[in-house]
Amino acid sequence: MKSSESRKIGTNKYLESKGIPICEHLPLVANSQEVILRRPSEIASRIMILTGIIDTAFDEDRKEIVSWLKEINLWTGVSNSEKEYLKKKSLTKEDKIAASWRTEAVNVLFWSLGMVDILNEPIEECNLTKAHEGTKGKYGSLNNFIGQSEIRSTEEILDQTDLIYRILWAIRDARLNNRPYPNGYNPSIVYERHYALNWITCYQEDWDDITTDT
Repeated sequence: MKSSESRKIGTNKYLESKGIPICEHLPLVANSQEVILRRPSEIASRIMILTGIIDTAFDEDRKEIVSWLKEINLWTGVSNSEKEYLKKKSLTKEDKIAASWRTEAVNVLFWSLGMVDILNEPIEECNLTKAHEGTKGKYGSLNNFIGQSEIRSTEEILDQTDLIYRILWAIRDARLNNRPYPNGYNPSIVYERHYALNWITCYQEDWDDITTDT
């Protein structure tokens, strides 16, 4: 088991090797004895909800998505802000862009269940158009999907959490100091990845309440 300090040291060495600024005073991420991970069933359910949200960004009928979520008994798991989004009279361009970025969060959730092999550098965007249709086609029912879900080790998840946390600091530092983003990192990918990992590690309880502190 890694200590929080040894994890920080390892992450900072990796970032320094790539020429990415670090902050020695950035707080530590919790260790595996302190953190509580979401259950695989929670993660699988959140994937299904988010893939429905994503599809609305690509003009899938929101009423059909709501019906689908109710049909698979996930409507109660939809967050308050997501319900407001799905029930809006009309969506703005900004609404759709924000929804489409959730592809990056879903990619992390799939990774946490071992259904994505690696998390690449947060530079290139994922492609998950028609996401919920693909999820339904591959995994079938929610129960079947949950049955295939097995979460990665706490150490692996904390390694990624610590890494993206410190990358996000470097992104924000670059923005504040009017410098290019380090290593070509995409700030939206970094944010969504950190958001998802903070949810997996129960940084806050509810999806809407997750913060990405640095």
